[in-house]
Amino acid sequence: MEKGKQAKKCRNFMYEQQVSHLPNNMSVDDIYNQVEQNLKPKRMACILHDKDLKDDNKTPAEAHIHMMLQFENARSVNQVAKDIGDNPQQLEVWKGNVENGFSYLVHATDNSRHKHQYSCDEVRANFDYPAFIQEISKKVSKIDGISNANKINGMLDLIATGDMTLEEAKAQLTGSVYAKYGDKLKKHTNYISKEVRIFCIII
Repeated sequence: MEKGKQAKKCRNFMYEQQVSHLPNNMSVDDIYNQVEQNLKPKRMACILHDKDLKDDNKTPAEAHIHMMLQFENARSVNQVAKDIGDNPQQLEVWKGNVENGFSYLVHATDNSRHKHQYSCDEVRANFDYPAFIQEISKKVSKIDGISNANKINGMLDLIATGDMTLEEAKAQLTGSVYAKYGDKLKKHTNYISKEVRIFCIII
């Protein structure tokens, strides 16, 4: 993830800002409506984090918003920031799995489960966010708590059925495990893609 890299273009961004510093004294609903109207993202979701704690796990953190944005085409940090009406430094270029970005809004990622768990009902989105999170949870539960070899087999099955992409599989594996099984996942993904193309041509 890179914050404030202005020359970069990306399809996915995380916007974060303290409520007290939202542009033009806007409310959370105001900023959501402005972004939806001006930027027209493919998918967007926004939440107010008002129950977070600072690093000491005692002091309440200042209320802030997280807004995950996914666009059809890559956009520059500067342009997105300009359309939002805020500084580029408030935008994070999201290089990882976009599902992790949307999951972080309710602290449903591996690195944020120790934080306050927000409800999906607290998220405002332009798509069915609760159903989206439920689908992610199903995929994760299918491969959690099993050995690496079996985990890879489970991922291969999910890739074959179209329920998981190679990028999603990669995001759920450690670097060492992916280094060991990455080629197998890539070959399987390429094979499935080839089979789908052949099937489409025959039809």
